[in-house]
Amino acid sequence: MREKALNFALFWTMMEKFLTVEEAAELLQVNNDTVRRWLRLGELKGRKLGRVWRISPSDLASVGAGKEAEITSKGDGK
Repeated sequence: MREKALNFALFWTMMEKFLTVEEAAELLQVNNDTVRRWLRLGELKGRKLGRVWRISPSDLASVGAGKEAEITSKGDGK
């Protein structure tokens, strides 16, 4: 019984490190559907657990920097 409790605690700790689509969208200041589209197209790495996506903060940081550079270059008229 104690082993199951430890496994659950480890699982929960691991899950806390991942963001939901909604949290990622809020941090990137985009719509939830945009984040889901990026996940489907592979532009943003994520893990699908059942019917829900989970996103690592490090993966989110990489897409955030890339999208920011893309927006900046479009704003320069290039």
